[in-house]
Amino acid sequence: MNVSTENGIIWLSHQSDVLRKPDQVPGYHKLSEDHQKLFTAFLNNFYRSWEFPEKHLPKKVKYIADKIPYLRINCEDGNWLHILSPTRWY
Repeated sequence: MNVSTENGIIWLSHQSDVLRKPDQVPGYHKLSEDHQKLFTAFLNNFYRSWEFPEKHLPKKVKYIADKIPYLRINCEDGNWLHILSPTRWY
């Protein structure tokens, strides 16, 4: 869930814990503008898909120019994901 404030958006879990915003994830500022938009949209969906998203916070993001390009995130829980779109990741 995100909440608008005078200073922007605060990302909150269902338990009202403050979640890491996209621009707070290391590697975000190295992404192109289009990839930043993709990551922001993905992160909004990703947080909503977990009952306790605070347990799956991203700790790093980077663009991978592979045969099928993707964004890769590493999570604090040790998992990693390939992001293909705001709604498709594995």
